Amino acid sequence: MSKIRFVVWCGLLAVSLPIFGQNPVVIRKHYGTAALADFGKQVAGLGDLDGDGFEDYGVASPLATTAAGNGAGQVRVYSGCEGVLLYVLDGTVAGGQFGRAMCPAGDFDGDGDDDFAVGWNDSNNNYSGGVRFFDGHTGTVLRTVTGAGGLGMSLCFFGDQDGDGRHEVAAGEPRFNGTAGLECGRVRVFERATLGVSTLLSREGAQAGELFGWQVARLGRDLDGDGTSEIVASAPFFTTALSSQSGRVRLILSNAATFGLTVTGGILGNDRLGLVVAAGRDFDGDGFADFAATQQDGTVRVYGATSTASVFSVTGNFTQDGFGTSLAFIDDISSDGRAELVIGETGNDAQANNAGRVHIFRITSANAFFTIDGSDSQGFLGRSLGVADTNGDGRTELLIGADGEDAPGFLGTANAGSAGVWSFLRATIHSLGVNGTITRVRGVGDLDGDGIGDYFVGAPMTLPTTQVSDYAYVYSGRTRVPIRDWSIFQGNGQHGFSADSIGDVTGDGVPDIALCDPGIAGQPDEAGVVRCYNGATSQALTQLTISGTGTARLGWSVTGCGDVNGDGVPDFAVSSPGYDLLTNVGGNLMFAFDAGRVRVHSGANAAVIWTRHGPSAGSLLGESLDTLADLDGDGVRELIVGLPGSTSGGTGSGRVEVLSGATGAVIHGINGASGERLGTAVSPGGDLNGDGVADFLAGAPYFDSLLSYTDNGRVRAFSGATGTELWSSGFNASNAFMGSSVCTMGDIDGDGRPEVAAGVPGASLPGRADLGAVRILSGATGHSLDTRYG
Repeated sequence: MSKIRFVVWCGLLAVSLPIFGQNPVVIRKHYGTAALADFGKQVAGLGDLDGDGFEDYGVASPLATTAAGNGAGQVRVYSGCEGVLLYVLDGTVAGGQFGRAMCPAGDFDGDGDDDFAVGWNDSNNNYSGGVRFFDGHTGTVLRTVTGAGGLGMSLCFFGDQDGDGRHEVAAGEPRFNGTAGLECGRVRVFERATLGVSTLLSREGAQAGELFGWQVARLGRDLDGDGTSEIVASAPFFTTALSSQSGRVRLILSNAATFGLTVTGGILGNDRLGLVVAAGRDFDGDGFADFAATQQDGTVRVYGATSTASVFSVTGNFTQDGFGTSLAFIDDISSDGRAELVIGETGNDAQANNAGRVHIFRITSANAFFTIDGSDSQGFLGRSLGVADTNGDGRTELLIGADGEDAPGFLGTANAGSAGVWSFLRATIHSLGVNGTITRVRGVGDLDGDGIGDYFVGAPMTLPTTQVSDYAYVYSGRTRVPIRDWSIFQGNGQHGFSADSIGDVTGDGVPDIALCDPGIAGQPDEAGVVRCYNGATSQALTQLTISGTGTARLGWSVTGCGDVNGDGVPDFAVSSPGYDLLTNVGGNLMFAFDAGRVRVHSGANAAVIWTRHGPSAGSLLGESLDTLADLDGDGVRELIVGLPGSTSGGTGSGRVEVLSGATGAVIHGINGASGERLGTAVSPGGDLNGDGVADFLAGAPYFDSLLSYTDNGRVRAFSGATGTELWSSGFNASNAFMGSSVCTMGDIDGDGRPEVAAGVPGASLPGRADLGAVRILSGATGHSLDTRYG
């Protein structure tokens, strides 16, 4: 599977990258495909399954209907890096609720790759269930174990206790009938055997009906000195001599027949401590991992591993709100050296009835220092929680399930369920140290000779210091440190507003770069200027400096276009969308203001090779510009040009033209719909329809859909062979402006076609307006594969 990093998508899209802080932000969201299937009932980090260095994750729909029947259940496994679907796993037993539990299995089969386990539990059939182990790389079944005592209701990674190089998994079987009586429950640790699985360790409950193994979690601390972490296991229906169903949580020592610490609920009865448990992080700062447990009244307690006294306790406001429905510990996001506790409250009504809320606590306060609210009535945000390091920065992101949330849009499925990935600490590529915003990012080829492509980052109009006002850097694609600095100080320019590699015009084997400054509207220097630089030495190529005239805004867009005139030196194209064209109308000379212009210049001496003017006033020809593969067979790449101000298809329709790279003649011309401003962004699309000819893309951010959305925007794909539309894809929200930027990317869904990334700068989430987003679309169909918010 192709691996396209998100930073690359941003680079190609040239989106804005403001400097930001640590507030929780959803970077990705998935929705179920059917109503009431409980998509998001369980979420879990599953390890690095595809070997790309990033942790992947699963989302379960235990009530999903599959080929096996209703309620068989389904698990969808997603790439942590890309958010794309890796594979879908269907339950094989009607009513089995496959996906009731999930966990990483480490290297279960000893092949060096991460694997994972999924449990199912059929409450309609004597609680028969089981655990299925999957190869992480392929999603194929490795082993299956079944049981009749609720096996598979809870799972956790265990470790390599026997030192055979293969990892084990602990599974709860809470309705197991054992020595102590009916439904005393048990916990077993499974390892892979030659045929099937074998039980490495088994611990039974000590009281009939206590349901030991209701929940299990890996403590993350070795108490008995065998090098393996202990297991936290709960029995929420345990009864003491003084109280009925007070519940208890016990530590299973991996190398001893006895239990470690046992904590019990209160003496008033019906506490049911241990309905939910979580473990694995140091919450109190003593250097050792702690564990947390929920009781029925909505109290959550945190314990160390050696004392029955809780180190932290918090109770929800209303018992019926389900405070403590889910628990997780997350890495230190407050920078106080301690992990934080995350608590789900599915019945919280702050935004809507049972919309749900997720609370994040530090040990220093009983008040949450972060909350995340659901917005849909009966959405149940916080039904499940999990963690995974999806971006490889060493810090975990938070996975949140909301199994009742509606899918977005007018036609979105009600009660589809959702799962979101939330990030708390995101780093900029480079801290400018000024009040500025990065507005242009562009891949420019390998300038430092390390075999990895580098990228340009421009921040024009940065608030000036005494040295610089317009930042322009090239960063190493390998190390992400600056390797070229073309920043300048000027009063009103926009140096670095656009940039591109123009090919190796100097013949030294390194791509050279054009940096453009189209000026600022209403300022004296809005004529624009193009400056070119040697990619190897950083020296200015003064012979290639081009200056605009009047209010042309020369350099709004630039692109290398190969050797157009056949002199052996690559050439480049530059646009001037503000160019005023002098025309002869009935013998009278008149200006067609803002008609626009695109010129192709020689890479040898900047001489004009050909010119294309906008057809009428306000056309803004050249507001977007890119190259396309050779369509007409003359050996020269073509140009794609946007005319978003064109009225050819109606007021504000916009237009896209594909021009012959050799002559500037129009090969394809497509008019937009009235008001959509087609051509605000353009991009080559690769071969989207499989006909062997390169296709192209255009953004129309002011498109109004038929679903009463205004300026929701869309991206349109066109055939390079015929110019006909292949597909169109919009965003279901007003003022989203989807299509403000667009680019093609690699094949991430495995269908042999490249995908498309679209900028959605006006995208919002509940309570967080105008976050902006990048939507990933199937190149073959235009269907949405993923959306990542700012």
